[in-house]
Amino acid sequence: MPEIRLSREELFFYPQMYRFYRSYPILAVRDIVGIKLAPHQRWDLRLQWQFSGSDIIRLMGRGMSKTFGEALYAILSAILYPSLRIISLGSGGFRQGKLILEEAEKIIKCECDGQEKNNFLLNMINTEGRRSSSVIKKEPDLYKIPWLNGSVIATAPITNPDAIRGFRTNVLQIDERKDLKKETKEGILKPMGIVDYNVVTQKNDYENKNIDSGTLRYEEDDYTKEVEEYLRLIKDGSEEYLLIQFIYPDAFDEAKNNEDYKYKSDYFGKKLKFWSVPYGIKVDDIERELSKLTTDIESWRAEHLCVPMRATGDYYSFELIQSDKD
Repeated sequence: MPEIRLSREELFFYPQMYRFYRSYPILAVRDIVGIKLAPHQRWDLRLQWQFSGSDIIRLMGRGMSKTFGEALYAILSAILYPSLRIISLGSGGFRQGKLILEEAEKIIKCECDGQEKNNFLLNMINTEGRRSSSVIKKEPDLYKIPWLNGSVIATAPITNPDAIRGFRTNVLQIDERKDLKKETKEGILKPMGIVDYNVVTQKNDYENKNIDSGTLRYEEDDYTKEVEEYLRLIKDGSEEYLLIQFIYPDAFDEAKNNEDYKYKSDYFGKKLKFWSVPYGIKVDDIERELSKLTTDIESWRAEHLCVPMRATGDYYSFELIQSDKD
């Protein structure tokens, strides 16, 4: 193989490009991935990306592109930070983790609606020894997407502790966190974080980031308690915790005479429309149960609006939890 030589201009340009896109992830998605994100998707990505702490909870209503956001964050991290290890797990089992990687594969292959076609991401995949056209390397207890820069996005069956014990990761994503037992997270998953010894401070610096995604149950459980604990710590000034919440109406804007808006909805009598983006909300699917009265309003809110619920049936809005009111 001939030796590759870079000019002084190229040696200067490429680090500058990496630095730029690391600072502006939304532009990186537009330029590298070829996707123009909806406003709530931009906020979701930017908040995760710029957060310097270690623990993040994402509360996402149905149709808010939760899994898409997980896959996008993993891809962007993998290509902009060489040798990064990203483990994406589904608390419901191996199938749920596979969905995140399959979502990532769609993005890499430019198969999202409205996504600009290019082979940049595909050409960054490590296909050594691969016969399949899939970018996912599939093994019985491990699915992974290896990149030429040494980064890896992987998933495994979380229901089998032996299959994931011993993993090491910089970024740990857990989908549908509400279905995960607290002892599994604390005893098996959090210790996966890569520990680097800092010779200056003479301490172990934890560089890993834990990102939990999902909705809340109707009744109080470990996940609900954890959300409340995050809110308390944030209110007390801690910078190690972040809570991101996007509910059903957050993806909408008040109706305008604009052909760029294509999804329509009535939300408690208010006309709303949704931005035309690759992952649009399927309004009819979300509102069908409510319109047919097959579910009560509080259960529907808890499922689709991510409103924290209690066993009593009372619900407390995100804004109320943040306030000093009882």
